[in-house]
Amino acid sequence: MYGKDTGRIGNYYNVIERSVLDEPETLKDNRYISQFFFSGHEGEILEEISNNRLYLRHISESFERGLTIDESSFILIMAAFEWEFRKLFPDGVPKSKDRLEVEHKANEAIDKLIENSNGKLKGIFKRIKKSAISIISLSQKLEYTFTTLKDVLDEFGDNLYKLNNETFILKDTCKRLAKQRNNFAHGNLDKEFIDNALLDVIFMRFVIYAMQLKRCGVDQTNIRKSIGQLFRQRISI
Repeated sequence: MYGKDTGRIGNYYNVIERSVLDEPETLKDNRYISQFFFSGHEGEILEEISNNRLYLRHISESFERGLTIDESSFILIMAAFEWEFRKLFPDGVPKSKDRLEVEHKANEAIDKLIENSNGKLKGIFKRIKKSAISIISLSQKLEYTFTTLKDVLDEFGDNLYKLNNETFILKDTCKRLAKQRNNFAHGNLDKEFIDNALLDVIFMRFVIYAMQLKRCGVDQTNIRKSIGQLFRQRISI
């Protein structure tokens, strides 16, 4: 389970593996991934790492440090998600026909405003056209990723939240993460973590790892086995 200390920093404790908290030696405790799970994809993984295309900055320098979640670790984890999302889904979130039609009409309306304006006002309209009309929110990206990787992630999410007497609800998780990210991104560092946002961050570690392995060609079953081994999730696969 996770416990929240005073202030904005939280420490979490997985009831499945309380004993691992006293084990500082990662390799001795087998907290690594068996090469068997990504056999045949070693080349892709090493190439991504050597070319700095695999986001690693969110990984804590030690297991003990990784047990603490604060503003900086949260921001790095969400930055990892944004990075991996662009790599895994280069075309972004698919849009419905209705959405595309609305965006087209909005672009036409903005184009008219641009044509009939000048100076700073024209510049503002151009920026609106570039950034506001077709922008996809973080919440939408999260929901699309969770849905795409549903068969990999659902059981881990259900198990994690259940251990903490909570229910894993996809849309709620997406909204909390997006709101929390916006709080920190806009400098509102005095605000504490929202409700179950600490649990959401733990879950995001599973998500990012799944995204990275999927991008390197690892199949669904072995991604699940890798997550189970690395994060000590006792789930039958």
